[in-house]
Amino acid sequence: DSKFRDVRLLASGTFPKSKRFVEWKAGYMYDGLNEEWIFRETGLVIAVPEIWGHLFIGRTKLGVSMIKHMSGAAIMGLERAPIEDMTIPIQNDGIRMMGYLPKQRLVWNLGYFNETLLDNPLYPFMDQQYAVRVAYLPLLSERVGKVLHLAANFKYGNPKDGKTQLKARPQASTAPYFRDNGVFPAEHEKLIGPEVWYRDNSWLFGSSYYFVKTEASQGDHQFQGGDLWVSWLLTGEVRRYNTRGALFDFVYPKRSFFK
Repeated sequence: DSKFRDVRLLASGTFPKSKRFVEWKAGYMYDGLNEEWIFRETGLVIAVPEIWGHLFIGRTKLGVSMIKHMSGAAIMGLERAPIEDMTIPIQNDGIRMMGYLPKQRLVWNLGYFNETLLDNPLYPFMDQQYAVRVAYLPLLSERVGKVLHLAANFKYGNPKDGKTQLKARPQASTAPYFRDNGVFPAEHEKLIGPEVWYRDNSWLFGSSYYFVKTEASQGDHQFQGGDLWVSWLLTGEVRRYNTRGALFDFVYPKRSFFK
């Protein structure tokens, strides 16, 4: 079986005459699996130096998990770990604050998301979510090419209609679900997870682990899982670390293939 995974139309820009940095983003995607058009990351990024960061208002990433927060085209593998796909929605409607204190070496994401406003949530379906991600950077040097990122992830959500279904595919969007716990009652869902990333020039090592608990009057359930990543860029490129969000960026080639 073969299908288009997706087709994406992306646009972004700034308002040069604005005294405050404001960036707009728009994303529209054809979902080949479900055969429908949906909005992806769309909204405004507004600089708020008064609170040491930026605000994103609109549809965006939850801000939890390095791999889930990175663009799918920038991660080291084909897909993300099943535990991340099952518990962390890829797009969410709300507001997220991205902060950074250079002297203290602290980066954070704080978010509130409400999927009932537009009634167009993406799996896993949640009505409301609260997200926190705090990272400490004991080592951050672009000069010597080294980064040490130590972070903690927290998420509290209210599943849509008081029920949830944890399911994931094996690294291919057209494949059948190989992990599916079925639909079960869940009034609340809690996630906590540590993560560690270390970059030494072209080498990148990273790992995260998640503990998830669902709560309902009919009974509680617990799940856990994680991932481990090792990446080496053979041609010597170095992934940039972005303190606006605490994530690694795309790989930018040192030279063109055609030169």
